[in-house]
Parts: sequence; structure tokens; C-alpha cells
Amino acid sequence: MSDGFEANGLAACWTPVALSRELKRKPRAFTVSGVKVALFRDAQGHAGALADQCPHRGVSLSLGRVAADGCLECPFHGWRFSTDGACSAVPLTRLPEPRRRQLDARAFAAREAGGLIWLYTGDAAEAGDPPIPPDLLDPAFGGWRHAETWATHWTRAMENMLDVPHLPFVHRRTIGRQMRKRMGPDTALELAVTPEPSGAKVTWRMDGADFGTALRWLRPNGMELDIRLGGARRSIMHVWCVPEAQDRTRMIVATSRTFARWPLLRRLFDQFSRLILLEDRAIVESSRPREAPPPAEERSVPTDRATLHFRSWYLAQVRPSQPRIPSLA
Repeated sequence: MSDGFEANGLAACWTPVALSRELKRKPRAFTVSGVKVALFRDAQGHAGALADQCPHRGVSLSLGRVAADGCLECPFHGWRFSTDGACSAVPLTRLPEPRRRQLDARAFAAREAGGLIWLYTGDAAEAGDPPIPPDLLDPAFGGWRHAETWATHWTRAMENMLDVPHLPFVHRRTIGRQMRKRMGPDTALELAVTPEPSGAKVTWRMDGADFGTALRWLRPNGMELDIRLGGARRSIMHVWCVPEAQDRTRMIVATSRTFARWPLLRRLFDQFSRLILLEDRAIVESSRPREAPPPAEERSVPTDRATLHFRSWYLAQVRPSQPRIPSLA
């Protein structure tokens, strides 16, 4: 039941696919790794996810409506499906219960938490709970949720999110400003990658100075940047690079802050986060080839360890026939 998920290394994993505020009363269609999904809310407001293809005649269920019983009604013949995919009604046809149970739609496990709607790409019965970052649920943090689509392959977007040496150049006026101030003609960046059960932790020093920032790859398609600003002040940015198609990636961003909770300050910081994305987008969308290529097609140096750690995983899991990445020692 992997469909297109496996083609991007996203088989049997949880990923956010939408912001909570994007799903209101009407069903919505989203695409994850080429798989079309219909999201809707049942009568209790809980999010459900079905393959966006009616098992009857193949039309898009997302074009339908949510009936009074909370089931998603197909726009073509009115067949209705609950959040677990069970066919609850076939209008104009008398069917015995056992026969109707054979008409189910394909359902995905879906959860709503932290202002996001999460989808499990494997068997719903094996889903468990999504790996929701604690700060997204902690009332001590204020936050921002945002989604936009980039014209790039998801691997390029993901590598960019793990790339430290681009900060003082692409983000010279924003999050890379302090790094750029400390740079000199002979400045050296020392970067370390530590594997973790959920992915990897990236730390760095510049001319021996520690920036007190932790960057994590949350396998397969997530990033967490935790910036400690002194005292109890923390700013955490999460980004998930959700593949839609070969050259289209939905970027889902969730930020958390223990400060700037007043509405005006919150808006200013939210605009700041949007500017950071804008700075990245133009650069990443210019990458060629679209998909992160085998290592021999590009030149790499030791400060590329974090992005190449991700690429090693991607090539091993999704493109195992490609050459291995050479050592950067």
C-alpha cells in the first residue's frame, strides 16, 4: 500500500499535510508524493483522510460534501464514506450489509495536533501516534503556522533546510546576520553530524565559537531549528518538505516562541519567518537538476556533511543503485 510514497522514501511514516485552519466544512484535496488525498471533518469536527478516488467510478471524493452524519458523500452517485473508509450508504440500491462492507474507500490514519493535520502513509492499523514536537502542544509557546508550495524537488528543499554554510549568504540580513558579522577571510566552520533514532543532530562552531543552536533532521522530511536566546527565551522553527510531484514541494512551517506574545510583536516575528522562507525559495528553485543528484555530479566539501548525511539516506532508501557518497574527512 505504498503507492507513490515509497518513490520518495515516505512509505509508512507520519507527515503533516495541511494546516488545521485550511480544513473547514468543505472537503479539501491534497497531494502527497503523487497520491491524491481527500481531507474532511466528520460530524464531531475530527479530521479524516480518504484516497481522493471513489471506489465506484473513480471520481474525486474531495468534490463532494460532508453529509449530516459526518460521512463524505461522493459527488457522482452519493455513496457515503466514514473517516475509516467504511461505506455507510449506497443511495437507490438495496444491498445486504455484507455486500456494502465490500465497497469501502481507502482510508488513511489522520490526526490533528499542534495546528497541523498529520497523515500516516502506511497501513492505518499500524499508524500509532504521530511524532508531534512537544513545543507545538506547550501553551508556554506562541506560534505561527504557514504553508506554501515551491517549484522544486523535495530533496533540494530538505537539503537546504539542513545546510548551515548558506546562512551568512542567503540570510545575511536575517538569521545569518550574526554569523556574517563574525566571518573573516580565514574563518573556518566546524560542523558535526550525530545520528539519532529520529534522524540526526547537527551542531557547528565558527572559529571555535558555539552559537548555542541545534539543528535536527527529523527523518524523512522534517527539520527543527532550536535557537536559545538566553534565559527562558527560545525560538524553534519546524519545517516539513512534503513532496507533491516531481517538481513541486509543499513547505509546511510551524514556529514556536516563548517571547513576543503580544499581537503586534507576533505579527512582526511572523513576517520575519516569512521573509526567511522567501530568501530560501528563490535560491532552491534555481537548483539543477531538480532532484538531489548522485554525488559524482556535484562537488562537495566538509561543511556539506549535514546535507550529504540526508542524501546518503535518500540514495540508500530510494535510489540504492546510485554510487555511495565519498568520505569528506
